Amino acid sequence: MEEKVKKIMAEIFVCSPEKIDINTNKHDIDNWDSLQHLLFISRLEEEFHVNITPVEIDSIVDLESAVNILRKKIGN
Repeated sequence: MEEKVKKIMAEIFVCSPEKIDINTNKHDIDNWDSLQHLLFISRLEEEFHVNITPVEIDSIVDLESAVNILRKKIGN
């Protein structure tokens, strides 16, 4: 799952997947603005067939938080 989320991050934020690790956060990626953040959330919801709440949206600030929320939602 981590690799899939990393690939989505790289696509949405237009950066190399090699530059993303578990600790990569919104301050590390120049293209991570509010619009791109919402596109990222939308893509995660679509790809993993989940609904992410507004509180969860705000708490997704790095790869690790995105993966943790998805794991809770899909039970992996």
